[in-house]
Amino acid sequence: MRDESGHEQRGIREKSKPAPRLVSGTVSELLDFFGKCPQCGYSATATESVCRYDNDRVDSKVYVTCALPCGWGAMAAPGTRAVRSTPRP
Repeated sequence: MRDESGHEQRGIREKSKPAPRLVSGTVSELLDFFGKCPQCGYSATATESVCRYDNDRVDSKVYVTCALPCGWGAMAAPGTRAVRSTPRP
């Protein structure tokens, strides 16, 4: 018998752990980000997305976008430091 990826299955199947469930998520504007858009040179804005899971894992990602509608956007490098504003309702 083969599994979904085509690998041969042998013996007793290991019990897989259930995927962690999202407990809460927040998005906050970063107040001390002063980057510029690499496409048009205008000021860029940044937001931080924080997801908390039921297994105590916390994922944090920073997204940077052009403040003008040129369409540029990217994920910031890990370790971007910032002061957050209060979350928007």
